[in-house]
Amino acid sequence: MPASGILFVGEQGKMLSGFSGGNDLLLPMEKFKNFKRPRPTLPRTIGHYLEWTSGCKTNTPTSCPIDFGCQMNEIALLGAIALRSIAPPDLPRKRATELLEWDSNSMRFTNNDKANAFVNPPYRDGWSL
Repeated sequence: MPASGILFVGEQGKMLSGFSGGNDLLLPMEKFKNFKRPRPTLPRTIGHYLEWTSGCKTNTPTSCPIDFGCQMNEIALLGAIALRSIAPPDLPRKRATELLEWDSNSMRFTNNDKANAFVNPPYRDGWSL
């Protein structure tokens, strides 16, 4: 059993896999004991960090392009901003009744100044960029 993983449930069985892949286990084991794994067809990665530094040095693309990672990060940060703009941290969260409208090109909310305050907050005294 992997320390952390994902369980895929299908109509004919289940597959337990390590969170980052590998250590796959097909269930029920009796049903899949003669299963032959397909040949790997996707290029194998040398690892997230090595691939990234290699891409920086050689200007070659990574298997997960940085623009895609930036988009995923933007989505995660928008979720955090949405939670913070609902209520101050010392109050219980209430159900959002207003939809936040995000303009990705201008990097701002078009309908909520309180949420925009979290997008690019002012630096604290003594800090600058």
